[in-house]
Parts: sequence; structure tokens; C-alpha cells
Amino acid sequence: GELAKAGRAEAALELCAGYVRAVPGGAARTDVLLAAGRIAEALAASLPAADGGRLERASRLLGQPILEAKGEALRYRAAFEALAEGTGPLVEEAGLRVVALAAPCTPADVAARAEAFLKRWPGSALAGEARALRARGLDAVARGGQAAAPLAPLCP
Repeated sequence: GELAKAGRAEAALELCAGYVRAVPGGAARTDVLLAAGRIAEALAASLPAADGGRLERASRLLGQPILEAKGEALRYRAAFEALAEGTGPLVEEAGLRVVALAAPCTPADVAARAEAFLKRWPGSALAGEARALRARGLDAVARGGQAAAPLAPLCP
């Protein structure tokens, strides 16, 4: 968090990616995944697509691309949160962020990920949000047959 606040988001993401991969059972791993996801999401919103290479080292450390170029913009697709494992409220929060942000981010895909979330964590405090995402996805598909179009505003 402090590195990102100091304008060093790339360094913060490198540190998070390295920690997550080098210490898979590390304390506060899910906290780190969620924090890194928020940093990456904010960074994606502030950079043009041409600057996506600034996270190449962090992406290599993580083992997958952190940002995705989409036209002239960069998008964050829950690369960190997708690595969350185990149980508990933080893992569920990470799971819900994957539902909303992961690629592909079409109404049908969001609805399917929301359904999987609800099957995995039926009693989650976040189940209502997952049901709302599922309903929005299914409604978008039913209204326009836009199964392959991005589900705005979730999938910028």
C-alpha cells in the first residue's frame, strides 16, 4: 500500500507478485492478493494501453499477465484474486472480484462465474452480490442475446 501511495505502483505489484509466488503458504496471502488487485485495477485506469509493458516484470513474477490491453485502455482482469485459495471472507471477496472482473467478461461468462461462486459459497455474506451479478448477466443475455458483449459497467 505505501509503495502505491508513493507513486510506485509497479514496484508494489512486483513485490506482491514475488511474495505470492515465492511464499505460497505465507501469512496474509489473501490480503496481499486483494491489495495487489486493487492497486492493479487503479493503475489500469490511469495508464494508456501503450504503457502496459510497465508491468512486464510483475506479470512474469506472477506467472500471468496482470493487465490486458483493450483498445486504447488497459483492463485489470483479477489476475491476483484468481490465485486466492482456502476459505473465509477474504477468499470469498477475492472470488467475487473474479466473478466481476475476470476475462472473458461477457454477460454469459459473468453469470456462469457468479453461479460457480454461489455453488462454492452458498452461505457467503457476499451471496447477494453474486446473485445480483448473475441476474444482470442473465438479463443482458435474455434482452439482447449479447452473450459475447462486455457487461458494463463491470467489464470496462
